[in-house]
Amino acid sequence: MFGDTPAEKRRRRRELGVFLCFCLIALLWLLRPRGELVEAERITWRLEIEVERLQQETSSDWCRDLPASVPITGRRLAEHPDGGQLERCQYSSTAWRTLWLAHDEGDRSSPPRWPAPTLRALPPDTPGAERLGHREAFYEVVFRNSDDQRWTCRLDEASWQRVPLGGWHRLPVDRWSVAHCGGLRQGWFGRG
Repeated sequence: MFGDTPAEKRRRRRELGVFLCFCLIALLWLLRPRGELVEAERITWRLEIEVERLQQETSSDWCRDLPASVPITGRRLAEHPDGGQLERCQYSSTAWRTLWLAHDEGDRSSPPRWPAPTLRALPPDTPGAERLGHREAFYEVVFRNSDDQRWTCRLDEASWQRVPLGGWHRLPVDRWSVAHCGGLRQGWFGRG
């Protein structure tokens, strides 16, 4: 082994490389997602909108860090972390805060529609005024295999529209029973 010729050393390295490649391929094959034959059992949608309210809030900060336009409601001396006494200001400001979540949901029998919550009729810059905030859409399909195991996949709307209720699909599921919904293959594959 120690007295090997350069040609023998190259051959051993080549053999080791080939062996490591086969090991890597075998490991990837063992860990690959396997395809489960699944049926689309339930197809649902949920659309949500945050309803925000303009609220009057009281906060405090170091006076030297506040812009001149901030309405200050109180001052006091406080120990600054860098050392010494500095003025700490209490001030009032307005901020939009999420008040509640309006949502509408249904299945394929009803078209997806955004909720239309009733908002307070106040000028937009008045504390207490309400507005619609962040919107989020969820299009989900519950898939079931022949062993009654279920997975829920959240899809984009276009993919969700193409999934037929009761249709059979091939869903990649790894060895830990985690579905990889991005690899869903749609269409009729037959049972078994």
